[in-house]
Amino acid sequence: MTTIVAGEDAPRIKVSSYFLLFNIAMIGADVKRRNAHGDTCLHLVVFATSGSRHPTKRLVEILLKSGADANGQNTKGDTPLHIAAMTNDPDMIQLLLLYGANPSISTFDGILPIHIAANAG
Repeated sequence: MTTIVAGEDAPRIKVSSYFLLFNIAMIGADVKRRNAHGDTCLHLVVFATSGSRHPTKRLVEILLKSGADANGQNTKGDTPLHIAAMTNDPDMIQLLLLYGANPSISTFDGILPIHIAANAG
């Protein structure tokens, strides 16, 4: 089983995750399903791969091409773009924007991704 690993040099995802995620998407898994906090797998993968030196952004592309919502909000109103801004990852932000992430969506507290990015440095 392939897992997301958090540790000293984390976040990272094993290369075999590409194959696993691609196959899950191909069999029609619900990429919009949410956990108790309203996070989709896109929220979680953006968090896990943002700032990574590994070529894991491809996982985000697979999810987006499989129907994941680039503008889906969790229970706090965070979109994947908010999460990418929190981790101060310009490459992830650019990728999400390329796939239609809307930078004008605010959290339920009225915070835009640009506000988060400015505070993150």
